[in-house]
Amino acid sequence: MSVLCADIGTSSLKTALVNLQGQVLCQSRVLFPKPEFNQEGLCASDFGDNPCCLPQLFSGDHWFSALQEATQRLCHEKPEEPIEGICISGNGPTLATTAGEVFLWNYPVAPAILEEIQTELASHGLFSIFLPRLLAFKRLFPIEWNKTEKIISGPEYLIWRLTGSFLTILPEKRFAPAYWSQDSLEKLGIEDSKLPDFVEPATSAGTLLPEIAEGG
Repeated sequence: MSVLCADIGTSSLKTALVNLQGQVLCQSRVLFPKPEFNQEGLCASDFGDNPCCLPQLFSGDHWFSALQEATQRLCHEKPEEPIEGICISGNGPTLATTAGEVFLWNYPVAPAILEEIQTELASHGLFSIFLPRLLAFKRLFPIEWNKTEKIISGPEYLIWRLTGSFLTILPEKRFAPAYWSQDSLEKLGIEDSKLPDFVEPATSAGTLLPEIAEGG
C-alpha cells in the first residue's frame, strides 16, 4: 500500500511512490516544455501593457500529461504496489483557469504594472503573495479571467482535473493574509466567487473521476 506523491516544479514534475512507513519505493521526473518567456534574451522589461506583446500562457495539459507519464513509469517499476491515495504539492503563487491557461509564478510582468499593483495594495494596507499575481492575471488576461469559472493555484488545478473538486489548500490559518480574505478581495475588485474555499492540508478532495479512473 502506497501514496503517489507529486510535486509540480517550475521545469518538471517530480513523483514518487511512498509507503505508509514513509519509505520512497521508486521515483520519477518528467520535464515540461520550456515556456516561451524563459528563452534566452527575454526578460520582464520586454513586455508592456500591450497584450500583443505578451508571451503565451503555460498549459495545464503539460502538468496533467506529465502526471500520467510519471504514474505509468512508477506502476511499471512497482506493478505489485497498490496506490491508495494521491498527494499533490507545487510552487506558487501560480494561477490556472479551468481551461488550463496557467499564469506561472515567474511569468514576466512589466515593472510599471508591478509598481501600480504594489501601490494599490499598499493603499489598502495589504501584503500578500497571491493578491499581486491575481491582479496581474486579471489585468493582463481579462478574457481568460472573465470566462473561467474558477481561478486555481498549481496543485489544486491537478486535484480538480483528477477529482472535479475545487479547493485552495491553506497551510495554516496564520497564512491567510499571505493569500486573501473576502475583505481584501472586495477592496481590490476581485470576485470572491472565482476563488475556491480554503481547506486544511491532507483534506480529502474525493475520489478520482470515473473517466480518470477508467483511463488508468
